Amino acid sequence: MVPPLHAEFHCAVCGALAATLTLDAEGMYEHVHFMGQITERTNSQDRDALADGITRGDAAAIFAANPLWAPFYCPECKAVYCGEHWRVEMTFENDEGLPGWHDCAHGTCPHGHRRLVDD
Repeated sequence: MVPPLHAEFHCAVCGALAATLTLDAEGMYEHVHFMGQITERTNSQDRDALADGITRGDAAAIFAANPLWAPFYCPECKAVYCGEHWRVEMTFENDEGLPGWHDCAHGTCPHGHRRLVDD
C-alpha cells in the first residue's frame, strides 16, 4: 500500500499552521484550512499536478492546478496566510437571486489582494 502524500503550509506573517493537505493513492484529496475540512476525489490528470505540488510543498503549483485547492495562498504576494490573516466575505445568494444560499466566498490577504477562496 502506498502511503498518502502530505504537506503542511505555514503563515508568512505569524508562522502558524495555515493548511494541511493529504492525497491518497486512490485520489482522495483532503485539505484543511480556514475554509474548513474538505475532502474530494480528483481525476488522474489533476491528481498528478496535485501530487507534484504536495510532494514539493509548493503552494503556487497547487494553486496553478486549481485555485480552490489553495485558498490559503495569495498568488500576488506569492505567500501563504493563515485564517487570522485572511478577511473572508461570504456571499449568500444563488444565481436566481434567492437569499440564504451559500454561493461563494472571497478572501482578502493582509496586503489587500482579493480572490475567490470558495465556490
